[in-house]
Amino acid sequence: MKKFLLVSLLVALLAIPAFAAEFSKDKLVVGTEFSYAKKDIENLNLVNLGIGSWLSGSLTQKTSDVKLWEALVTVGYKLSDNLTPYGIVGAGYLNFDQDLVGDIQIGHHSASASLLGTEFRDSMALVLGAGAKGDLLKFDNGLILGYDTRWTTFSANSKENKMVVIEDFVIDNKQKVSYGEFNFDLLASKEFLLNDKTKDADGQWRNSKGEFVKAPEGMEKYTPRAITPIVGARYTHVDMLYKNNMTLDCVSVGIESEVQGGMVSGLVGAKIDINKSLSASVSGILGQEMGVQLKVAYNF
Repeated sequence: MKKFLLVSLLVALLAIPAFAAEFSKDKLVVGTEFSYAKKDIENLNLVNLGIGSWLSGSLTQKTSDVKLWEALVTVGYKLSDNLTPYGIVGAGYLNFDQDLVGDIQIGHHSASASLLGTEFRDSMALVLGAGAKGDLLKFDNGLILGYDTRWTTFSANSKENKMVVIEDFVIDNKQKVSYGEFNFDLLASKEFLLNDKTKDADGQWRNSKGEFVKAPEGMEKYTPRAITPIVGARYTHVDMLYKNNMTLDCVSVGIESEVQGGMVSGLVGAKIDINKSLSASVSGILGQEMGVQLKVAYNF
């Protein structure tokens, strides 16, 4: 994930001289985002043991309650209706629990116990990433099928330095996570005009066809220009490398594990165009991910 971002950054830097010669401020898009999502991460089966048909056991690393909050700034450049690449920078806040669970079955009797338990908390970190969005298909009835895809990554350390070893026995534990996430959104939307009067650069009011119209009066000036309902689907892949460094007196033990999660969810929301330049949107995420995403974008 980090290698991909570095290669993408290098390509972007090499393209700057040619890009700068044709740069247009009107194509610049700046946005802010806030999102929260609870994610479904796989359990890792470490050991399976079997002796005949009367004795079996296993060790499983269970990752649960993976919650991610992000506050991000995006800066993009609209190359066409089909492609707007953008960079991402911001802050991420990650919480999750991990338990090493032992299961044993003897004959018809079985038992399960948590052998190691960790809580990853208080882990604000710098988020970096890159993405691209645009339209795929436009229909005569105004329906648009579009996409939004991105990669983000960060590294975080937890201040909740403890590991519970069988019930109440607690030892010091330094925790570090390298987190990478890929998203691909496929979105269907249709714009509905609420107010087709907008002011041009000369201060004249025009309708959506570009015709001169009478200036609006009173609260009509402050009516949002349009609302766009949005429905779609999201695929998310998470890769999380988790490191523990446990210390008991003068003995130090390091444990490292990598867990992943592939999630498919639905998206439902709406975008409101406040004026020609400013828009805001909200989306709910429902499925193997559960959460909400708020966006504000400004087109120059």
